[in-house]
Amino acid sequence: MRANYCTGTAKANAYWQPIDLAVQSGVLSAQHEVFVIDAIAERLSGGAVARRVEALKLDAIFFITASCSWKDDLQFLSALKGMTGVKLIASGGFLLEMGEQVLREHAFLDAVLTDFTSDGLLAFMDGRFDDVTDVIYRAEGGEIVSRQNREARHEFAYPAPRHELFPLTRYRLPWAQPRPMATMITSLGCPFSCTFCSNQLRTYRTRNVENVTQELLYLDSIGIHELHFVDYNFIVGKERAVELLRAIISLGKRFSFDCINRVDTLDDELCRLLKEAGCHSIQLGVESGEDSILAKYAKGMTTEVIREGFNLCKKHGIRTIGFFLIGLPGETETTIRTTIEFAQELDCDFASFATVDPYIGTKLREDAIKAGYITEDDTQFDGGAYTAIGTEQLSRERVWRLRNEAVRRFYFRPSYIVKKLRMARNPATVWGYALDAFAMLRNMASKSPKSKV
Repeated sequence: MRANYCTGTAKANAYWQPIDLAVQSGVLSAQHEVFVIDAIAERLSGGAVARRVEALKLDAIFFITASCSWKDDLQFLSALKGMTGVKLIASGGFLLEMGEQVLREHAFLDAVLTDFTSDGLLAFMDGRFDDVTDVIYRAEGGEIVSRQNREARHEFAYPAPRHELFPLTRYRLPWAQPRPMATMITSLGCPFSCTFCSNQLRTYRTRNVENVTQELLYLDSIGIHELHFVDYNFIVGKERAVELLRAIISLGKRFSFDCINRVDTLDDELCRLLKEAGCHSIQLGVESGEDSILAKYAKGMTTEVIREGFNLCKKHGIRTIGFFLIGLPGETETTIRTTIEFAQELDCDFASFATVDPYIGTKLREDAIKAGYITEDDTQFDGGAYTAIGTEQLSRERVWRLRNEAVRRFYFRPSYIVKKLRMARNPATVWGYALDAFAMLRNMASKSPKSKV
């Protein structure tokens, strides 16, 4: 699981460097000695993590959590606090809305960082509380003080992350190049307003292009050339997009990368520049194959626009990863099967089929509570891997089965299997595909929405 300020779980054999920890590794290194423990990528047990923390004799732990895991995370961290007395600072998307509440309910937590690109933790760690920004913290006497900044701000910059501290060789995506991979970000938040998405909780801001270039040069100096850009939309505003892509191109053909984008912001020139800059794959949010559903959830595009975007990517030799939502309120079996067929028509190189999670702070969540699909106390969801909320016509269990049907019909088509085998360049790639297939089958078989807390 990776809490990328928009809760997500890996449905296949995939792990990627958490951007929150990456960015703060560089920020905090300015004044502190920093260590990184990626318990997921390193497959560490709770006991192993505790022993490592004790051995390092840490003064503070900055950790990520998410709505799907925070109750278990906090139980573990409470025990860790009792063992070591270490200061605990949390980061996670749902904490943008629930940070003060979580601190009030859990006395062992010391602070929440609400903007992982900020240097607010440096002031907090030094006790310079008048200078603290973007932090909610527990003051002496137990008072909860919020310095959360939700105002619009200019572009941001930060020191190059200490990527070398992370187990980069353990990170992988099914479509990425088989080499050490680092995560980067060039913007924060999203200027669009899809009602199901938690990105609307953050003011959209861009990162200084020169600052991006400095990080790229640092990555080159330590031999890292495969990148995973986790901007919610890598291309927003053509002028800045062209500036960013030309800056990457100016460094020479040193990097290859994937990114996330809206289909309707792409055009022929941008796809050409993306390819020239080293982009091999684009993750594109489709959501539904029904125009009426796209309109209902303010997606701001039609299926015809989506077709055109996917065709542009194919024209320029850029692989596509389509994201599809199964079980949005208002859907029926007919609309869901239309979405499954649309995914096959688009002929994505990869597809992600997620059930609907009512992210904390979204309009979808408000509507789901009003409609009685969930209660206000339902806060532990898991990024579409194992939960479903049901619709007017479909039970949660039925939505989950339709989601599994979508995975089977897309990935286990003979034509798709043949296509992937033809694209495989070496036995390692074929083995990777086999591991992904096994992980997807295990994902479908091991959980059901009945297990949701």
